[in-house]
Amino acid sequence: MRTVAIIQARMGSNRLPGKVLMDLAGKPMLGHIIDRLRLCKNVDETVVATTEHEWDLPVVEFVREYGCPYFLGSEENVLKRIVGAGEKYKAETIVRVTADCPLIDPETIDRMVAYHNKIDADFTACHFEIPNLIQGAGVVSLRALQHTLRISNRPEDLEHVTFYIVTHLSAFKVGSITPPAYACRSDLRLTVDNEEDMVLMRKIFGCLYKENTIVQLRDVVRLLDENPQLKAINSNIRNKPTSEIYSNMAGQWVKYSVREQ
Repeated sequence: MRTVAIIQARMGSNRLPGKVLMDLAGKPMLGHIIDRLRLCKNVDETVVATTEHEWDLPVVEFVREYGCPYFLGSEENVLKRIVGAGEKYKAETIVRVTADCPLIDPETIDRMVAYHNKIDADFTACHFEIPNLIQGAGVVSLRALQHTLRISNRPEDLEHVTFYIVTHLSAFKVGSITPPAYACRSDLRLTVDNEEDMVLMRKIFGCLYKENTIVQLRDVVRLLDENPQLKAINSNIRNKPTSEIYSNMAGQWVKYSVREQ
């Protein structure tokens, strides 16, 4: 199955405007995400899906310069934007990626894609019932997103793309893989939503990033365990309400998901 990674990226952000292009070890954060996806063996193409608004022109200019394909779509209806990008680039399987997680794990993404395609799933992710650091990426079929777009106009479904699937698991075939042992942590926050998150990420990349390589997630965990003062930088930040809803679906996830053996 043709697999396309689609990064949803825009300059607007209530908490940290412009974060996707903020400097992180000498390049925009979005560049690091593209680099990591380009290492995925089971991804055929990486695309950035941004909006048609003038204020997102810097995103378009950057990805053009970086040699990454892009798609312009609705700001509010993110689901429609991702479906449009998937259709344009002839995706059957989509790795849906958010632009606020610069430590997405290529190896785990490859595992998710392989298992997703093996069982012909509608949606595949790491176990929701196991707190883990595999954030910012999930695998979903284009057909499942097209179906959602046809039947739902709830704002939360249009904004959060896979939210309808996660809250209606019995209606879909969902796959579940086990996160790597080193990533099974609930005490670390590696998403960039706030200034404190960016401060921490810059310190992580300052310690671990080397040109033409990627920062390994296992090394990040080791660094934070050895330097608890770094872990404390963003320890007071709460997750978004939608993240808590996903966590609360753990019981349903266990009931309905097909687990990787």
